[in-house]
Amino acid sequence: KQALDDARTEADKILDGFDEDMTRLQKQIDGLTRANEALQFENQGLKAKWDSSDAVPILYMGDEYEFYQGEIKDIILSVLSDSLSDIPPKSRRMDIVKDIIGANDYQKLSVAKAEEIKRLLKNYDGMSGRLRQALKDLGFEITEEGKHYKITYFGDGRYHTVFAKTPSDGRSGKNNAQAVIRMFF
Repeated sequence: KQALDDARTEADKILDGFDEDMTRLQKQIDGLTRANEALQFENQGLKAKWDSSDAVPILYMGDEYEFYQGEIKDIILSVLSDSLSDIPPKSRRMDIVKDIIGANDYQKLSVAKAEEIKRLLKNYDGMSGRLRQALKDLGFEITEEGKHYKITYFGDGRYHTVFAKTPSDGRSGKNNAQAVIRMFF
């Protein structure tokens, strides 16, 4: 009889242990189920936001065509980036503009082209063959018109400037660079 009582006591301990484990595991299941439901609702909300953002873009393309891949996006992001200095810090406007710049892989293509123009025209003293080729590589067409070179961007007559064939002072290269950067980049 003692052995039977010992066996029952042992069985009760095991069952109590199982009950405690079952209660603990059920609480864990309930917690995970609630977390799963919360994540499903969050996922549905994000999916709805994503679907609506696909349907209505932030901006629509105009009629201008790109002279090179990514030009329009880069110029828009450049304008937004330049505007940051005029936006009050820690403002909603600042957060939105920074978010848009960060979310759009701003590669600063126009900044790189502007730096290249500065480098090329730094010591401008006339149109050398090397300079002519470098400008052509950047998308410029160069024609001679009297005492000047006419520089046209990607053949579009709306975007042109002139360089003197024989510059009169040491600042002409820097002035030319600034004129090109203002007009084209």
